[in-house]
Amino acid sequence: MKVQLLSSQQIDPQKWDRFVRSSRQGAVYHEYGTLSALCTSWSALLISDGDWKAVFPFERKRKYFIRYSFPTMFTQFLGPVIALDSQDESTELSRLLAKRFRTMGRSLVANFSPRYEFDRAWGNAGFKVEERVTHWLSLDRSFEDIQKAYSENIRRNIKKGKKRFEIKVNEFNVKAAVDLFREEVGASLAISETEYAGFIKWIGSLQDEDRATIYSAKTQDGTCAGFAIIVHSGTHRIYSMGALRAEWRNSGLSPLLLSSAIGDAIDDGAAIFDFEGSMVEGIARFFKSFGSEKVIYNTVSLKKFPFGS
Repeated sequence: MKVQLLSSQQIDPQKWDRFVRSSRQGAVYHEYGTLSALCTSWSALLISDGDWKAVFPFERKRKYFIRYSFPTMFTQFLGPVIALDSQDESTELSRLLAKRFRTMGRSLVANFSPRYEFDRAWGNAGFKVEERVTHWLSLDRSFEDIQKAYSENIRRNIKKGKKRFEIKVNEFNVKAAVDLFREEVGASLAISETEYAGFIKWIGSLQDEDRATIYSAKTQDGTCAGFAIIVHSGTHRIYSMGALRAEWRNSGLSPLLLSSAIGDAIDDGAAIFDFEGSMVEGIARFFKSFGSEKVIYNTVSLKKFPFGS
């Protein structure tokens, strides 16, 4: 099998997206439009024997003549995507990808899909493999039954939020949402203006395809009290970004926004609501209070400073 390194310009977008969408690991994060919006420069490793067997997109960066690759901002994971008919040879495909990825820079970090099950090959290649957590809520019941599984505190706060707010759908634009996020949350995060602009472009393009929804609520004076952006990825609905104005953080609005999105996801026939998880205990506890389950995905990393092969 042949392993190639391709720039994004060398890839047929339609063929790429067909492959990604046909794989167990493929998600909206892997799609050509997502990568092109969120990355200033991305490439992919491709394994083929005439037919595509596996791809691995990653963002390539360089600083002071040092090449490196870190997870792309606003993507929960990327990592390898393997053809369904190649599952029996997935360990060998992963070994080939790990061997080639080692040559891509001095510092390499990548987050893999929860449905990627071949991380051992990366550990054997010298990569450090660490667990991370997301939270998935299965939507295999009625909305009424799912609400019954909410914690008592969540139900109480939703009731409080309903007394103050009416949830609106797609009445708040993504640029205004990002501005509110930057104001209330972004100061503590290392997010560049280029990355914010990429996110706005990405969500805007998904909205054009009816694949992203912005839930919001206004105060009595007409200002936005808070929002939640939900991205559609196949049968998954993903909580991608959200923020509240400081004065409304204990108003019940946050659980109300998310519960509204969960109800709509069920109506749309979605299978999973993905809270995107958190390694922060308080945030993880909040997501679990909706009845979600912890799901593990892995980060692989390799640092070759100051010298290395």
